[in-house]
Amino acid sequence: MNVTNKNGSVEGSLPPPIDQEKIQLLEKSKAEFSKQKKIKLVITGLPDNVDLQDLKSKIFQGYDVKDLVIGHVKNTATVVFGGIEQARSVISFLNTCKYHDKTLNVSPAPPESLLFVGNLPFEFTETQFGDLMSPYGNIERLFLVRSEVTGDSKGYGFVEYATRENAMQAKQQLLNTASKYIGGRILRVAFAESNLLTYADVHSRTLFVDRLPRDFKNGGLIKELFSQTGNVTFAQVAINPANGGSRGFAFVDYATAEEAEKGQRAHNGRQVEGSNIRVAYGSPGRTGASILGSQLDNTQV
Repeated sequence: MNVTNKNGSVEGSLPPPIDQEKIQLLEKSKAEFSKQKKIKLVITGLPDNVDLQDLKSKIFQGYDVKDLVIGHVKNTATVVFGGIEQARSVISFLNTCKYHDKTLNVSPAPPESLLFVGNLPFEFTETQFGDLMSPYGNIERLFLVRSEVTGDSKGYGFVEYATRENAMQAKQQLLNTASKYIGGRILRVAFAESNLLTYADVHSRTLFVDRLPRDFKNGGLIKELFSQTGNVTFAQVAINPANGGSRGFAFVDYATAEEAEKGQRAHNGRQVEGSNIRVAYGSPGRTGASILGSQLDNTQV
């Protein structure tokens, strides 16, 4: 296996201890994440002709419900809460109970105006991130995701706009060929996943590996390499279905976000068959297995 890092070693060095400035930046990131004003949940499996007042009194008694409406899809409803903790409590409760002999299922609704922005330079600051995203509309939340170990940026962040239209405009503009390069890196912009209810959830377990050697297809080698730093649950090189050739990148899923962080730190810049690979984080809440399975273009992950 022809794999080394820049120093010829196969072991990742320990990160430096977190300093006070980085602690403050980490706490600021967590505080910004927690500014979410409302959480919308989708309930499925409701009985026909459900009565909203009955639903509210029997299921949501004691909860601070901001809005409750019947969904456009049959046997569904949406409910809005003013905070994450209540939403999490409802998810846990409803997924273990029945309503009029119907088994309910509840899950977070897809975010309407929250964008994931990946492949940012690791030295990018919150101020620079804000300058990048502010031209497209009023921002309600903006934060870089920072390591709990070092306080350093993980090279990605989230921005929530006041309207979905603003978010769509930002996504479209930043994915234009002429404007998506930041610090020599191609931005990845997408609407955030729906399952990001805590700050722990925004720490990705998936790594995006590019700058692979031309025609490289050896997913087994990638898994062997990244398994040096944790439990790899999936590793695969992206293949062009039209011609069977390599697309030049791969995804690696770890069992935990902590293992993914160790993997990114240890293997970024590692040499694989003569090429120095680059390792960044994938979109939190979405696995590499699901991305490659859906055959989406890598600019949308």
